[in-house]
Amino acid sequence: MRVIKFRGKRIDNGEWAYGHYAQVDTAQHTIFWFKEDGAPWWADVNPETVGQFTGLLDKEGKEIYEGDVLKGTTNKWVMEDKPEPHDFVGYVRWESQCDVGMEWVLTTMDSTASDSLNVYVHCVAIDYSTGVIIGNIHDNPELLKND
Repeated sequence: MRVIKFRGKRIDNGEWAYGHYAQVDTAQHTIFWFKEDGAPWWADVNPETVGQFTGLLDKEGKEIYEGDVLKGTTNKWVMEDKPEPHDFVGYVRWESQCDVGMEWVLTTMDSTASDSLNVYVHCVAIDYSTGVIIGNIHDNPELLKND
């Protein structure tokens, strides 16, 4: 059974909160969790930073969340003219793809392409377990610049 949890940046201190997500009304978005002593706790979060846990782990065993930026090398690539190992940097998002409905995808800027590429995390190409999380789109947007 897949674990359903979220993270979001707290409004009060800018730190990440991890746990269950609730949208109380149109203005209040909350992550709540249980402290070590079992007491419930919560924090209001910026809704633009809320991301779901993908159920996947990177090569170092770290949980991958929507919005994480991954870096690595893979032999599995959507583009058939790239059968050799290929470096990637991209961010994880939820999208309707793969002819099977919704799917986690890694959107990456390829050094030989002018547009972003969708690399399907589950249904086709990339082996996410070869990558490591190097940041996220909220704290480190500069990681996605195509130099």
